[in-house]
Amino acid sequence: MAEIRAVSRIRKCFEENSRPLTLAEIKELLPDLNSNDISMALCYFFKQRYVKREKIPNKIPRKRKTVYQYTYFNEKLKKEVTDAS
Repeated sequence: MAEIRAVSRIRKCFEENSRPLTLAEIKELLPDLNSNDISMALCYFFKQRYVKREKIPNKIPRKRKTVYQYTYFNEKLKKEVTDAS
């Protein structure tokens, strides 16, 4: 049940911010969601081709060196465009 709400809440988060977001940024904007729920929702958007992702350097020190940044689109993307890693 939480995953269903996570998808709609993350979609709304992308639409309100209208900029690319990382998982950590989404977690800051929606602190009551688990990282697993956010990750599953992003995976759903990626498989449905509503987000494009690209690797960027991580801004948080002493963590992973690169993270994915997700850009949300209201319309489905072509298959070749979604993963730019």
